[in-house]
Amino acid sequence: MENESVFNILRLILSGSPLAEVLTIIAQLVESQGDGTLCTIWLPDEDGKQLACAAAPSLPGFIDHVGAMLIGPNGGSCGTAVHRREPVYVTDILADPIWDQYRHLLLPFGIRAVWSRPLFTSDGKVLGTFAIHYREARSPGTNDLQLIENASQIAGIAIERHMNERKLRQERDRLRLLLEITNGMTSKLDL
Repeated sequence: MENESVFNILRLILSGSPLAEVLTIIAQLVESQGDGTLCTIWLPDEDGKQLACAAAPSLPGFIDHVGAMLIGPNGGSCGTAVHRREPVYVTDILADPIWDQYRHLLLPFGIRAVWSRPLFTSDGKVLGTFAIHYREARSPGTNDLQLIENASQIAGIAIERHMNERKLRQERDRLRLLLEITNGMTSKLDL
């Protein structure tokens, strides 16, 4: 990945750009690095039991068609990667049993290989997954693994910053409400 492109993405993250926009740009940058490379980025739902696709820039209709994938031992590449807490590189979804429940959802897009790297906070909380797809069966090479690692680090930074900003907003809103309640009680006492 080019340093200038990475710098531009980090600038977007720091400026508070919408998460979906940042993740789409990261996926597009990775797709531009390889021949036939397709990327998706997945985020956990509120209860942490499923992953939903948040970015799939070169797969129109993918997000709506595929829906959520369960986190577990047979959750496709992404759900299984989070479950195992390690990357899962499926070279052919037609042959791997972890794809039995989801294979039919990806076949309309011509996808055969799915490599997924799970993303976690430093304290082990699930941030999501970064996935690379190919329309032919294939295994990742050294350059592919480095690309996945670099892109995953950047996506992880973007997701974690978004989560932290959301927590700060919620805390600010709670404090504001507490202050309003306290001021209301103080006003009544002054009467």
